[in-house]
Amino acid sequence: MTSESRDTSMIKEHYHVVVIRGRHWIESNIYKEDDGKWNVVNSQGNIINQFQTLREAVFYCYDTIFQYHDNLSLSDILRGAGCPPDDIINEYITTTRLYDILSLDHDRIGFTGTRDGMSKEQRATLKTILTTLRPREVHHGDCIGADAEFHEICSKIDSISDIVIHPPKIDTARAFCKAGIIREEKDYLDRDKDIVNETDMLIAAPKTLYEVKRSGTWFTIRYASMIYRPTIIITPDGDMVFRNFHCLNS
Repeated sequence: MTSESRDTSMIKEHYHVVVIRGRHWIESNIYKEDDGKWNVVNSQGNIINQFQTLREAVFYCYDTIFQYHDNLSLSDILRGAGCPPDDIINEYITTTRLYDILSLDHDRIGFTGTRDGMSKEQRATLKTILTTLRPREVHHGDCIGADAEFHEICSKIDSISDIVIHPPKIDTARAFCKAGIIREEKDYLDRDKDIVNETDMLIAAPKTLYEVKRSGTWFTIRYASMIYRPTIIITPDGDMVFRNFHCLNS
């Protein structure tokens, strides 16, 4: 369809969509109009396509990045993986979960990572997420390594007005980052729970792809799952895994 400007008075619902594939990412917006149709809108505010359901609109955003960077259709990729054509959209959005809708509603974001720090790929993905979501407030545990790196990245993002530190009682590995809000010192696991409880979404940068039982980072991820807190896990190679994001309904 030809590009046209949208009438903001007709908008009922809005989703901000970011699809990340490796180092490439595409940003767009999806609006629901009074007639029930869903418009995909580019960064210039122009309608680039229209769909009957939200699932179809989101799938279009996913498919675009695969075609642009891989010269492949996402539909073909999923068919090759054995997904029935009629179930491709449902399977990819509600089950596969390699990519997801990132909502602008997450004003408070918590972070957990290891003392060994993040890989360069994790740092790059983290910057993309934060500059896209533009949170107002972020929380971390003030340890050397990933927490300190997270703090430095956040200090350079203009949307973040408050950095909240949750320091551990044992300060041998503390980074002593400077912030306007510093919570009471607590045992490691208690302060990890506080980070999750006080935020809308958790970003985690574990050292391993697999879950580790005796790990503060994975403990925090498990706790976030227990209370159904949306979580983005950034793997060591920079990919994203989503947990606890609500399934899309048509």
